[in-house]
Amino acid sequence: MILEPFNGVFWMTIAFFAVIAALIIIFVGKKDMAYREKFLFWLYVGVFVYFIVYKILLSMDTEYSMLCYEENLGAFSWWKELPLQLCNISIVLLPIGIKADLRPLKAFCFYISLLGATLAIIISETGFKGYSLFEPRVMNFQFTHLFGCIMPFLLHGLDIYRPKFKDILPTMGMFLCIGGVVHLINLALRATVEQHVNYMFTCDPTNSALQFFWNIIPYKFFYLLPAALVVLPTWMLLMATVTRGIEKLTG
Repeated sequence: MILEPFNGVFWMTIAFFAVIAALIIIFVGKKDMAYREKFLFWLYVGVFVYFIVYKILLSMDTEYSMLCYEENLGAFSWWKELPLQLCNISIVLLPIGIKADLRPLKAFCFYISLLGATLAIIISETGFKGYSLFEPRVMNFQFTHLFGCIMPFLLHGLDIYRPKFKDILPTMGMFLCIGGVVHLINLALRATVEQHVNYMFTCDPTNSALQFFWNIIPYKFFYLLPAALVVLPTWMLLMATVTRGIEKLTG
């Protein structure tokens, strides 16, 4: 059974996580705010622990290491598996945002988690696309990212974060700052311990969509700015508009 972006297994997995999100919103949503925040905090602490276990298992996957080596991506290295991809950053930031009650972090997780995780699933990297969902590394990859996909629904459904249009510009600024820091980390790691590091794809375009922007601006990090300055605010406006519309309809 081959896992491709739009086959039956993919949609069954999406449906499974949609049911999980719905059940959490229905049952946990009845509790007081302190309980809801504590629940979501520990849920994503658990997801982060799961992420670490997933990476430990991935380090033992010789086939994955061989596939990466054949694609000129280098064998498995912990320096390449830090939670610094766009789809992983929200898993780290959400527990911090809830514990410290920081609205900017909650806003970042609300707007960015679904976008980053969805893109990661659709544009799966070497070793994850074209394999059975029941291949351990593929299942762990999918589950980790699907927890990112349901994050904004849980934040909104549990009333822990309600989007406001005024959050969009600060979130854009935070995204660019995080991207800049990640790029500096990429450069530092490439110059010292791991030449294949490419968090948030700031150094090398790895698919045709990113290659398009590289052809326009052939400079590391800067080639991503057109996408960040056009796609991201459009996405955030859409999310804010839809959720505010739902709030008005439901009272």
